[in-house]
Amino acid sequence: MQVAIRSSSATAVTVGILLLTHAKRLGHPIQVSIEGDPDDAARVSGPAMVYSPVLSGCGVGKVSGSNALVCVPGPATSPLLLSLEHGGLTDWFSVDRQGAGEHPASKDVVRLCRSGNADAQNLGRVLRGALTALGCPAEPALLDILFGAPASPLERVALAIRSGRVMTGADRDLFTRFITTESSDLPDPLSSPVVQATLTEARKSGQLARLLGRLSDGIEESVLDWLNGIEGLSDGSDGSDYSGLTCAIAEVGSHLVSVPVTAMLPTLS
Repeated sequence: MQVAIRSSSATAVTVGILLLTHAKRLGHPIQVSIEGDPDDAARVSGPAMVYSPVLSGCGVGKVSGSNALVCVPGPATSPLLLSLEHGGLTDWFSVDRQGAGEHPASKDVVRLCRSGNADAQNLGRVLRGALTALGCPAEPALLDILFGAPASPLERVALAIRSGRVMTGADRDLFTRFITTESSDLPDPLSSPVVQATLTEARKSGQLARLLGRLSDGIEESVLDWLNGIEGLSDGSDGSDYSGLTCAIAEVGSHLVSVPVTAMLPTLS
């Protein structure tokens, strides 16, 4: 069976998808063609990536070897648009592809590592090592996911670690190996979103000290040294303000250290 559709591009594409979907469900072979002026077609700016079984089933942007991943091409220098929602109906966010970062905290990491200040470079090196040990290399695109994905902090960690393992081929490691085994008094994580006032209040109330106290021996001292160092840079020695990066790391880190040792990261859909 062959069907030709002539209408506005949005209507024609929608009708074509519905016809193809129902025909496939009923087992009827069907070919759908859309007639009209190509210049009237609605243009979709890329690059973009979304999990959409309907579009993939119709052959729209289908990625070889993937059941439902749809990729829209675009300029190699443009940020990649991603949606974690089924069908891409909401919550789109951008991921950098030029090594500079899209999220402000990702940009701060790049700025820290490229700073001409020796202290800033050393703090950047320490941060890169900590991220790599966690399973999330300091690749700006991964940091955009870790800091900017529209999901809960632990889900962002799970996404970043899984993506990092795919990129590096690293073995699976327990993310809880950096925290103590004592779980009689688990502290509450910092409330999202974390801003500078949140950190200030957490210090005054002792919540930050309880969170840092869950880190294993040696790591707690290293984290405190890094926080003191980055605060020193934000106070003017580097001429830059890294308070946004501190807040982003504190938000993610507080959720990581507030889980039991036997905890598992959220299962991704």
